[in-house]
Amino acid sequence: MYKLTENSIIKSVDGSTMSIPKDPANRHYQEFLDYVIENGVDGIDGGEEVTQEDYATLRQAEYPSMEEQMDMIYHAGVDAWRAAIKAIKDKYPKNMKRQTVPKPVPAWVMEEANKKAGR
Repeated sequence: MYKLTENSIIKSVDGSTMSIPKDPANRHYQEFLDYVIENGVDGIDGGEEVTQEDYATLRQAEYPSMEEQMDMIYHAGVDAWRAAIKAIKDKYPKNMKRQTVPKPVPAWVMEEANKKAGR
């Protein structure tokens, strides 16, 4: 129903679209906030998509440095090191491929809706 862009909110209804500015004085913007208050961010497209890297790139970014890994082995033992590395490998399994995933809805959406709702 709603899709966010960098500068506005796009509302689609029955094949037609409307661009809604982020303006508290705009009644359509207020309707958008009412929708978020009632339904949360489900059904809102966060906008442009972001690329999720492949498993190897994601793992490499999370692995501790070699110095930290050696320190972990020395102080906590090989089993603790193995568990820490396995947690990363489990988080990013080898069958993960580089893919495009929807961008999450920005935090400002809920912040504005909560402000309107008095929360």
